[in-house]
Amino acid sequence: MNIEQASKLDYTPVTIVNGDTKAPTEFKVCGDRLHQLSLLVRGIDSVPPSWGDGVDGAAVLGMSFMFEFIPQKFPVNSILAWLQSNIDTVQPPSVVEAALIKLARLYV
Repeated sequence: MNIEQASKLDYTPVTIVNGDTKAPTEFKVCGDRLHQLSLLVRGIDSVPPSWGDGVDGAAVLGMSFMFEFIPQKFPVNSILAWLQSNIDTVQPPSVVEAALIKLARLYV
């Protein structure tokens, strides 16, 4: 994707609560990519193993394609929890994380 294509994305303001400080933070999420993530979650037929307490680096890259900007010190676990609750899924966070990895592969 080039700069011109990226500038044509529609972003919607959302609020995500920082899990560490409990402070609400404004983000802008791309609705089309949020929908794309929900489709990817539905396409995962088995629950991948949990990678531990952190979020996989490739999943963080996938998050960067979802949002216009992510503050450098914002906890990615809070973003993962917000994504899980906003794509209408009952899947565990590891499935959403696996879908984010697939999303990253689509754009890299």
